[in-house]
Amino acid sequence: EKHTLLYLFIPTCSHCKRFSILWNELSQLLQKMGWNSIIQIAKMDVTTNDVFDLDAREVPLVYFIPKSVAANPILYDVVDEFGDGPGRLSDSLEIVEWLLNVIAAEELIDPAKLLHLLQQQETNNPVQTPNGDTTVNNTKENENLKETNVL
Repeated sequence: EKHTLLYLFIPTCSHCKRFSILWNELSQLLQKMGWNSIIQIAKMDVTTNDVFDLDAREVPLVYFIPKSVAANPILYDVVDEFGDGPGRLSDSLEIVEWLLNVIAAEELIDPAKLLHLLQQQETNNPVQTPNGDTTVNNTKENENLKETNVL
């Protein structure tokens, strides 16, 4: 079993359409980080599915559902200055940050395990640099790198 990040949406909702792009980016990001082995990404159309015990009056909504306490989903409750939740997010990293805060507060996943998965992905997946070279991500600093200004 895995923990679940659940996105509730209505297909005709403009905020949901915009957020769907971000959700797809988040899914790819978690996969690249290797976290998809312990956290599954799911989405549900609330117009065609019964959503038991979840408040789905305003969409889009994001819930983290811990595998050990699935009966107690945790709502993404971060709002911006306009009082909007995930519908106005512009970066999937905002959800990752919230997720890390939830995991830490609830002690649901060992942070060392997430870090290990991330380090494993870095080692196993070389990164192609803009000049076409292939390198493996690591924490060593390259002494030959020079700061350049781009106009």
